Amino acid sequence: MSVITRTFSIANISIQASADTVEKKVGSLGGVRTADVDLLSNTMCVEFDDELTDEKNIIQAVAACGYQASTRSIPVIHEEAAAPRQILFTKQVLISAAVSAGLLLLYFVPFGMWAAALLAGAVCFYNRDLIIEGIREPLKIRAGSAFIRASAASVCMLYGLMLAVKSDPKAVLFFFDACAILTFTAFENNLIVLSRTAASLPVRKIRSSLPETASVYHNNHEEVARVDELKEDQILVIRPGDIIPADGRVVRGFAQMDESALTGMDTPIGKSEGSAVYANSVCIKGSVEIRAEKTGSATAMMRLADMAEKTGTDNSFQSPFKTFGRYLLVYILIASVITAAGWLFSGRSLSFAVSVMVSVMACASLKTLGLSS
Repeated sequence: MSVITRTFSIANISIQASADTVEKKVGSLGGVRTADVDLLSNTMCVEFDDELTDEKNIIQAVAACGYQASTRSIPVIHEEAAAPRQILFTKQVLISAAVSAGLLLLYFVPFGMWAAALLAGAVCFYNRDLIIEGIREPLKIRAGSAFIRASAASVCMLYGLMLAVKSDPKAVLFFFDACAILTFTAFENNLIVLSRTAASLPVRKIRSSLPETASVYHNNHEEVARVDELKEDQILVIRPGDIIPADGRVVRGFAQMDESALTGMDTPIGKSEGSAVYANSVCIKGSVEIRAEKTGSATAMMRLADMAEKTGTDNSFQSPFKTFGRYLLVYILIASVITAAGWLFSGRSLSFAVSVMVSVMACASLKTLGLSS
């Protein structure tokens, strides 16, 4: 003998006399131990021996009393795999940083410039996606930080090779500069991705807050349907603890709703026939039937999520930073060339002038400036 407990939905039961009739009818079935009807949630909890009776017999007993009953079992829906977690110190950043640190040691090794050239070339190949991005950037509307940094790294590599041919140990320093630029570029890319991911979390939570299934009253009985398949004018049954899956109006019943997800107010709001209800609200007490008016992306909460998402990627605002950014490439190239030329005319070496030029290009192309503005 196996005693189990099941919860059944009973549509349109509202008075205690009807509940007593249903409890008596179901309780008279062989194998049923207890049958309790809850008018607030329109449900019935039945404890029975599954060897003597089954759910079908119980539903038929309820139907004999003039009501439609159904089990509240929810079909299993496999969730999508979680998005991969973003990491700040990725393998790309760590390896590039380690090789860059090792290059400094080769400065003190005789003829270490060629080993440094090989290591720097390996780092460039490992970060080829950053270099390719920089090369392709001028093909877009305007060139920016990616092109400037790729240019700076290329200048360092070429000038380092020229010094290596002359057996000048300073070549190691320029190889180090190239690797350092690529390392910090990869690190900054990760930082920006993490910042944008954190900013989009509230929007993603809003989109995932709707339930996957809902109870729909159809053809005089209750069915379980997927929320993404709901249509307008369908009658939805909402009970305590349920999240409303669509905007609509109450056609029957009374309930206390928590609309804090939409309004920010924690005070429960009473809803009765004719009251408007909104998706993402939670039924705290009572039971209502609502007629769906707006579903999916048309609901008020989803429209707010769309507005938040569009605002986060809006490029229409023209701040002084963005106006400056339009001509960022021209400004930085002119500034770096003038700075290098000034040091040459002042009597400093070509290596020093190139170092200053690369420093100006690398430092002035910070992409976090665009993120902060």
